[in-house]
Amino acid sequence: MSFNELAPVYNLDAPSYLSIEYPLRVKNVDKAIGMVGGGRTIAQCFIEPEKRLELKLRPGDVYSHPVNSEVCDTTENVLLKLRIPKKVLEKHNRNVQLALQECEQNKIAYESNVEAVLNKTYKFRQLADFQTIHKKSQFTNKFLESVGKADLDKIKQFADYIEEDYKNQSKFENCDLDVPPLIRYARVDIPYNYKYVGNLLIDENGELTRDTVKLHTIFVDWGEKPPSSYDPALQKELEKCENEVQSLKERGLERIVPDSPAYSLLRCIEILEKLFTMKPIWLRRHIGWMLPARLRPQLRFALPYVAYTTKKGPWRQSYIKLGYDPTTDPKAVAFQVEAFRMSVKSLKNNEIEKMVENGEETLIVPQTLAEYKHEFTDQDSVVNQLGIGKVPRQMFYDGVNATCAVSFQIGDMMDEDVKRILRGAQIQEQCFEATGWLDWVTVCRIRGVIKYKLDCIDKGRKVDAEKVDAIMAKSSFPFNDYKGLVPREEEDNEDETEQTMDQNTEIAKDDLITRLQVFNSNNSEVLEELDGLLKQELFLDAGGTKP
Repeated sequence: MSFNELAPVYNLDAPSYLSIEYPLRVKNVDKAIGMVGGGRTIAQCFIEPEKRLELKLRPGDVYSHPVNSEVCDTTENVLLKLRIPKKVLEKHNRNVQLALQECEQNKIAYESNVEAVLNKTYKFRQLADFQTIHKKSQFTNKFLESVGKADLDKIKQFADYIEEDYKNQSKFENCDLDVPPLIRYARVDIPYNYKYVGNLLIDENGELTRDTVKLHTIFVDWGEKPPSSYDPALQKELEKCENEVQSLKERGLERIVPDSPAYSLLRCIEILEKLFTMKPIWLRRHIGWMLPARLRPQLRFALPYVAYTTKKGPWRQSYIKLGYDPTTDPKAVAFQVEAFRMSVKSLKNNEIEKMVENGEETLIVPQTLAEYKHEFTDQDSVVNQLGIGKVPRQMFYDGVNATCAVSFQIGDMMDEDVKRILRGAQIQEQCFEATGWLDWVTVCRIRGVIKYKLDCIDKGRKVDAEKVDAIMAKSSFPFNDYKGLVPREEEDNEDETEQTMDQNTEIAKDDLITRLQVFNSNNSEVLEELDGLLKQELFLDAGGTKP
């Protein structure tokens, strides 16, 4: 059958049946029906949709603990009625599949009709409870003959029997006790679920296997040369996707190309290339919102094709365009990352999407894309043709409203006080790991203002303008405040472990050389020429006293 040919149409105007998935091998149909309650009980299932069947292994025994069924009505199966020549069926030892194959190959006539639609199935998947047989139990037999048959005279005799048996106390004998049977022995239908699974790291041949997809993300440490291209191992995957899309087009299946994973990955890479042309450094969560919703699952696979990432430094835990070195470009100061912790719940994307639909949240263009703002309103622009979107306002810091993000780029901050600090800042001649292109005092002023305002927002207090001015006028900050002033934390990552970065990384090295680089960069080279520094502890003997 070709791909353009329609499938054959079958008439399903047939009665609805219910089916029973029997857990035993059925030799006697009448007995099997009796073990689940009989025909009248089964017929009652059509009237009571929630009714469950009970499978009793000993139908005549009132103490037989039944196995309860489960009702499955989410699938619709078809009951086929086949008429195959007896000779063909007997030839293949009543194997229906082989008999049908021979009929098809030798063009032997056979019939197939839809007998019914099975829209409800009763399944017995639970473990049977423990069973006991009480045929020889004197107590049980007397109970059934009296209470079981509602015979008043025998009930009185049964009561006298219990009273007499209670008075006749005899020594204990090590034998089975004649006691009333329990209603159930197991507390639950399945006594204990061990949740057994095989070793996911070992295949059936005992070889170590890995099912997770390797992302080939490139991590660059401070001072390393940035990569200019992606990992060569990704080229095969890229070519495979291109060939798959081309194959679908050649087979005349252009209509399903946009829904294929291969096309989605290629489209995602195309959009990322445009985004990193507009801005060379991005926060990952911002990228996710710029992408169309249907392409977001492909983001973690597409990022290694266009960007690398870093764990430390002023652009920590952000994605940087391949071949771009922010330590040589003073304009990269706008993309430096600052992180702050708030007690406000960090909302997930699906929660924010509902807020956008209800008009509770607005989408904006990041300030670092101000020069491309007109393209978001131009319907003929590349931005709109690629379906590039905007970012929720609560992803940015404005000094007034709470934010659900914890990482921000300096150039996207909308707080007027922070902007004032940045306007008065001077770009340094050298980029440092601790402060980037800004000087130490400017960085501490920014962090102090943001931390104070976020604390006020968090606790519902009014911002004191005089205190903000005092922070902005401060001209010196202790080096120890560098780590304690602003806790480092990456925003919530919704991806696999390989995409997660080090949450607790500090960008500064708390040593003497780093301090000199920040406060006195001209004299820091003197210490770097020394082979090593002697600590006072080296001059102490084992007793802790000076020699």
